[in-house]
Amino acid sequence: MAKLMEMLKTTKNVKPPRCLFYSTAGLGKTSLASEFPNPAFIFTEEGLPADTEVFSFPLVQDSKTGDGQDIKGTGYDQFVDYLRMLGTEPHDRKTLVIDTIDKLEPMIISKVCAENGWPDIEEPGYGKGYIAYKDKFADVLRMLNKLRTVRNMAIVILAHFDIKRFDEPGTEGYDRYVPRLHKKVVDLLVDDVDMVGFINQKKVIKTQEGGFNKKHSHAEGHGTRVIYLEERPGFVAKSRYKTPTEVVYHEAQGYKVLADYFPGMDTPPTAIPEPVLTEEQEASAAVEAEQLADNGAPDTQSTTTETPAA
Repeated sequence: MAKLMEMLKTTKNVKPPRCLFYSTAGLGKTSLASEFPNPAFIFTEEGLPADTEVFSFPLVQDSKTGDGQDIKGTGYDQFVDYLRMLGTEPHDRKTLVIDTIDKLEPMIISKVCAENGWPDIEEPGYGKGYIAYKDKFADVLRMLNKLRTVRNMAIVILAHFDIKRFDEPGTEGYDRYVPRLHKKVVDLLVDDVDMVGFINQKKVIKTQEGGFNKKHSHAEGHGTRVIYLEERPGFVAKSRYKTPTEVVYHEAQGYKVLADYFPGMDTPPTAIPEPVLTEEQEASAAVEAEQLADNGAPDTQSTTTETPAA
């Protein structure tokens, strides 16, 4: 048994960041992500700004049958294949951008339904379908985390916004901005990433006196965009870095104001790739390894091993 002081080591977060950015419409989520070093985009929707040029995979979407019906699970399989290529093939990309995660959500649900033979996610009843979806979503996060570890890539996830009722113990409920994902997985994602940035315009609420002792409130702003990095009652946000509670986001300078807080961004991707496997693939590989051990090592005279080029 190892001694206590031999097991205790100094630990520091030196890996590239995992970021989730969400916002109201048209405030520059994609433009901000494009400023990260050497990004590779996986688009799940067509929303690239006209003045922005990025390296990207073909659009992720379910394949169609001859009569135009979606083939369940094919969009998810396409997405996983892109992750596999980034994990196993040489490249110079330092950032993976998923644009957007909420448009990927129905494709993950479609895959769950295809695997279980369900016509829709409500079919099994009692919320069992969404539990299976949560497990599949967790698989996606594991694949992203492995890609971050083995290829030293930053992970940037973009999402649209939603407004949800939040019932906090001890207070009356209120509305807040949240990423547009099913409640089963939004907390899973927020807990996993290192930064959640809510992008919005800076506003001032002004109140005017009206007739009959009534007051009218309205918001005023001057177009100043802000990335909020600390949670408030009105929105979800967080940062594991020593960032301020908010930063002003000017066009083409969003990453610049965040970069000093991020570790691991000056290290190139690893030269020798490792496969990024789903949980099912890892389990299958473990079974194959056990079978090989039971049957004995293969005849080395009749086995050829190919070594991939670095």
